[in-house]
Amino acid sequence: MDLTDPDQVAQLYVMQWMHENGMHDALRALEKHVGRLYDDGQLPEASQLMQLVWRHVEQQLQEEAEEEHQQEGGTTGITATTTGTGTGTNSGTGSSSSSQRRRQHQEEALRLLRAGAGDYAGEVVVADVPPEVHGGANVIAVRLVPGREEVITAAGDGWVRCVRFHRSTASTHGSAAAGVAPATAAATAASAAAAEAAEVVWATRVSNAALLSLALHPLYGCGFPLVAVGGMDGRVTVLYGPTGATLAAVQPHSKYVVRVAWGAPPPPPPVPQQQQQQPLLLLATASTDETVAVLRLDLDPAVVAAATAEGEQGGAARGNTGGRSSGSSGGGGQGEMVLDLSGLREDEVAGLKGRLNTVKQIPYGTAVADVAFLRDGRTLVVGVRGSNYLRLLDCRQLLAAPSAPLSETLVNMNEAGDDHVSFSARQLLPSHCGAYLLVCTDSPRLLVLRTSDWSLQRVLFGLPAEQFPQPTAAWHRDSNYIYASGGGPQLCVFHLGSGRLLASWRHHKVNLRDLHYDPQRNLLASCSFDKTVKLMG
Repeated sequence: MDLTDPDQVAQLYVMQWMHENGMHDALRALEKHVGRLYDDGQLPEASQLMQLVWRHVEQQLQEEAEEEHQQEGGTTGITATTTGTGTGTNSGTGSSSSSQRRRQHQEEALRLLRAGAGDYAGEVVVADVPPEVHGGANVIAVRLVPGREEVITAAGDGWVRCVRFHRSTASTHGSAAAGVAPATAAATAASAAAAEAAEVVWATRVSNAALLSLALHPLYGCGFPLVAVGGMDGRVTVLYGPTGATLAAVQPHSKYVVRVAWGAPPPPPPVPQQQQQQPLLLLATASTDETVAVLRLDLDPAVVAAATAEGEQGGAARGNTGGRSSGSSGGGGQGEMVLDLSGLREDEVAGLKGRLNTVKQIPYGTAVADVAFLRDGRTLVVGVRGSNYLRLLDCRQLLAAPSAPLSETLVNMNEAGDDHVSFSARQLLPSHCGAYLLVCTDSPRLLVLRTSDWSLQRVLFGLPAEQFPQPTAAWHRDSNYIYASGGGPQLCVFHLGSGRLLASWRHHKVNLRDLHYDPQRNLLASCSFDKTVKLMG
């Protein structure tokens, strides 16, 4: 096919759209009419027609907004960083800069198109946690415990549980067509045995209301085994991961806490023991009460002193047998002070208490959908309902002057740079490499933004979306694949470089509620309103 012929390209775009939307009878009729079979490999990228349509619609909306603005003769007074590439100025410097940026984006697109080893998880269920483990309660959030065959879950009965799972030797494979896992006798028996072997390591009731959000500290496996939980009652609780003991609790919100997120700022340099300071333990929460709370966890100084060991010799003296990492708090070499909470004795755990202090409560005038820290640990991204803007906050400045006027950077998610609201953010996920931010929206679109300049890298189409979408997603370890669900039972895998939907499975019976990925083990965990947890390899 001649891809320089507009008529042939138009036919191919329509065929691709029919193929992606399951219109197989219509596609066969069109193939018969034009005398050519559709080849999915002829176009390097997915959803070409939809990308053209969305750009056209957004351009029209931008023109209408500009015309209305000119008629009003006023200015908005809003300065925002937009996701669109925009147009360069006619000056030499502006033109050169725009050309260089465009060239960089083209090279990036080519690199991503070629990238990916095809090693994404999701096809095979290697372990199953049955409904009985959670007492028949809905499992709403799940997190894989680093380095252990365990998951921590938050459920609708107000309990947080740590569950040990056992991998099956004969695993089941999901089915995209029928929506069920094939039932070979060996696989069914092995799955049942693995389900029976699932055991609760600890369980802690933190609320009488349902729990909605869960987060492990980024350095969970490196000396900071902390678990943050948010509930429907507006309460935020921090637990000690190895035992489930409650460290601190506060109620910063009057409505649902839809997200809790840990910050992970760079550790301070080592200091002498008498000057040892607590690391900065920062937590951000998003709520439907229209606010974001930035919280700081302060631990009991006596416990911090007990958990501070001098190099590896100190750890051996305290009987610490696991979890120590020299990277946990800026050192770990001989003679350096290392704070490690993972190996505390029972009496130390019993006395391990802290306080959650509110640094700042930030109102937004509309329900907050999500918050996420970028990989620098200091930049907080906020997404709110009914807005095409993301908001960036520098938490380091916030900590230095919490009473000062709030300074935010606005990021326009509309590629055309207009202010029309056709979608808003529902979930925000930084990639493992830190170069991208995935934005799950309340539409069938997934956006991928570059964190370097906040331009739009990719729009992903094809995610099955419910009438009331509850999208959830996770990044693959190499940032070349994205796992996503639109709120139904279907798990989808997209290739970032091409935008193609590579695979989809239905391991759950009803709505998939949460996803979490462990890059070290290439293991994906999911939970669903069918009250089960699935571990997929």
